[in-house]
Amino acid sequence: MQAVRVFAVAFAHAVVLFALASAGATAAERPLYTIVDGDARVLRGVTWHRLEAGAVVEAGDVVEAGEHAEVQVELPTGPIVRITGPGIAHVAALAAANAKHPVCEFTLLRGWFKLSAKEKAAPLELTLPVAALTLADGIVVVHADARTAEVFVEAGRANIAPLSGRAKFVGRKLIEGEYWARADERAPQTAEGAPRAFVSAMPVQLRDALPALAARFEGTPPKLVAGRIVNAAEANPWLAGPTRAAFTRRFAGTPRHPAARETTPPKDRSS
Repeated sequence: MQAVRVFAVAFAHAVVLFALASAGATAAERPLYTIVDGDARVLRGVTWHRLEAGAVVEAGDVVEAGEHAEVQVELPTGPIVRITGPGIAHVAALAAANAKHPVCEFTLLRGWFKLSAKEKAAPLELTLPVAALTLADGIVVVHADARTAEVFVEAGRANIAPLSGRAKFVGRKLIEGEYWARADERAPQTAEGAPRAFVSAMPVQLRDALPALAARFEGTPPKLVAGRIVNAAEANPWLAGPTRAAFTRRFAGTPRHPAARETTPPKDRSS
């Protein structure tokens, strides 16, 4: 009988340890917002939500970090994306960890970003206002606005290429210590080392390594509180350029929304 009790206690202890290990694995397998510092929000569908650390990242999220705010996205497939405000990024697609060819896609519209991806993990594909960047093994710092993009390769390597349907330039591989910039449809500029103006303008937080924090978030993620509906002025940048197709579908699905007028083709009155 004593042996049975000892076995029962040991079995129960093992179950608890297994449950804890499973909870940790579950947290590690979720794409999470692991840093939310300052005023930050996320657009899901056509509704803004206040962002909280520990929340699960969803494909289609539009993240907006306010002045001096910071948001970090950690993906179970390996990459980390840090957004420093004022900045806006769109999580275009998330890859499952067990996908045959996992790729995570982001559109970086405005702000300062630091991104890392490790070899043999899912690469990051980034759509910038004037170029497309693929990061499979390295660390880059990116600055973007509606008409320009700057990229500095802090470590490893990255590939830069023209956007589909836009004015072409010669794509190339960027290596550690290289700086690349393009404004509007002009020819790109490259340099060895980041220019002084770029370094001076870079938020000091982006000079540090990106910490992996996902393992700290266990249990049920916070439920984000919904706020107001996105207005047409906020929607307009997403209804132009490389994100137009995705956001046309999003706003056209809510015909009463003001932005839907931008997505609805005019009726043919010729008949």
